[in-house]
Amino acid sequence: MKLYNYIELKGFSKLFTDFTECKNSVLNRFPGNNGLSVDNSLFDNLSSKLYNRDIIKQTIENSMQNIELNSIQKLNLESIKSSNTFFVTTGQQVGFLAGPLYTVLKALSAVKIADDLEKTYPDKQFVPLFWIEDNDHDAKEAAKISIFDSSYKPIEFCPLSDQSDRTIVSELIYNNEIERIIIELSDLLPNTEHKEYLVDLLKSIYKDSKSWVNCFLELLNHIMSDFGLLFVSASELRKSGIWKNLIIQELSNPGYAKKLVEKADIELTKAGYNSQAKASDINLFYHIDNERHSIFLDKENFKIKDETIGKERLLEIAYSHPERFSGKVLLRPVFQDYALPNAVYTGGPGEIAYLAQTRELYDFFEIPMPALMPRISATFVDKKTSKFLDKYNVDLLKLFRPFAEIEKILIDENRDFEIEAVFENSKNQIKNIYELLKKTAEQAEASLGRTSDGNLHKTLEMIDNLHKKTDSAMKKKNSDLFDKYRQANSLLYPSNKYQERCYSMINFVNQVGISEFKRILSKIDYKTSHQVIDLSSDFVGSES
Repeated sequence: MKLYNYIELKGFSKLFTDFTECKNSVLNRFPGNNGLSVDNSLFDNLSSKLYNRDIIKQTIENSMQNIELNSIQKLNLESIKSSNTFFVTTGQQVGFLAGPLYTVLKALSAVKIADDLEKTYPDKQFVPLFWIEDNDHDAKEAAKISIFDSSYKPIEFCPLSDQSDRTIVSELIYNNEIERIIIELSDLLPNTEHKEYLVDLLKSIYKDSKSWVNCFLELLNHIMSDFGLLFVSASELRKSGIWKNLIIQELSNPGYAKKLVEKADIELTKAGYNSQAKASDINLFYHIDNERHSIFLDKENFKIKDETIGKERLLEIAYSHPERFSGKVLLRPVFQDYALPNAVYTGGPGEIAYLAQTRELYDFFEIPMPALMPRISATFVDKKTSKFLDKYNVDLLKLFRPFAEIEKILIDENRDFEIEAVFENSKNQIKNIYELLKKTAEQAEASLGRTSDGNLHKTLEMIDNLHKKTDSAMKKKNSDLFDKYRQANSLLYPSNKYQERCYSMINFVNQVGISEFKRILSKIDYKTSHQVIDLSSDFVGSES
């Protein structure tokens, strides 16, 4: 396993790299971190707030009602009743094939952090919890995922629903097209000894008339249940009405939360950081017939779709039907931490960026802000690619970039400098010859000097063309090597993105098998660096 600091890698914001390096300019936006690691005030703050643990337990049970819990999950579920039990939470929107690889890495992060905290605080219990964000209505974004074929080419799948693009994910159902898609997907998966079992598993999960949420939960639980991970659905919490007080507070103070976020943005800008998300006058969605819509401020009233609603009327609805409201991006974490006794939230670079904007919102709603920890970030290297990297002593950092850049480097590195010298010397000799010819011709007639210059230009142009053709021939000669680089790049940095942001975990389960994939996850330690994990090393054993 190799570790890379985020500052060495492309694509990570200054705010995130400063956060991983524990710079105060960022950490002062997360008071819970100090409360966890320095003075333990976080637990006092969490304990001072009364959480409705009965609703929490019931909501988790409702979220997992189609899953048979194992003994570890049952123990974790029962422990929720204790005021000395806290959550280590992560979350993600519902994705096809359990979403990108970072989804399972997020889940693993919650597990590993909970384990570490129990060692540090043996008098407390920490339960890893996965927040299923199914109030989201961006179905197209949730559906897209890629797998790679036998040549490591990324193939995108997107089983779109024919429902409205405002329909929340919790209400989305797969139609009979899903069975065709699973077959098409299985045909593209490389053949391995584990493929048949994996395909049968996918066929048993992804069926006509099953909900997106249940399929997502079943597949992710199949990998993570042995770690004791629990799941909670955001839509189930919404239906419980647990956010009633927060909804009323936001509706009663239109524009105030926006001002707080704008104040935070100014502070972040002064520190040299960019804002990730924008606040609204009303940071709530209103749910109508399984769709969610923004609430706009209209002078003294509110506007939803084309309907104008008086402030008092909307407050009456919030009192009697709080389940009709959910939080927008900057209130979502506030709603989450209002409902759950979260000691830690673990998230990715984008989440950390927008959570840095929310400290004042937590103060306004009088909610303890949990400690924030970056999720595990990793790239998996399979046996074939590992052999190639070792044979040619390839620096992995060279592969985390667009292939066009790699190709240019390879051409330069594989250029035959003797050939280069031949062409360069030939051009110099020809220039000298033409210079002599030019002087001779000009003695006969001055205008022949221009003719000589023109002929020289054409001759050098022909030499350059021959040079390019020679380069092309050399490139063709090295095509096998270039192709190996292309395949390695496609595995590690597909579509100019890090592997964890593009591919489903399915490919790697297909390569090593489910039980071995679980064992690999169990061996990954929580680290605040990007990990490159060699699936062929001693780190990985044979599947039993």
